[in-house]
Amino acid sequence: MLRVVDVPLREVSGICLRRGRNGRMFLIAVGDRVAKVAWFSEPRSDGGRIDWHTRNIAKPFRFDASQA
Repeated sequence: MLRVVDVPLREVSGICLRRGRNGRMFLIAVGDRVAKVAWFSEPRSDGGRIDWHTRNIAKPFRFDASQA
C-alpha cells in the first residue's frame, strides 16, 4: 500500500528505512536546516495512526528503536 505522510521537519536532508531488532520497520528523516531527526515505527495496520518522534541531534542522544 502506498501512503503519503508529512514529515514534521521544515526541510529534509535525508530519509531511510530501518528494521529494528523486533522486525518492525522505522522511517527516519534527517533535518537539513536544523539538526533534528524525526522517526516513526510502521503502524500495525495499513491505515494505522503514525506517531512521529523528533529529537535534536545537536546534543548527543542514543536512538533505541526497541523503545520507539
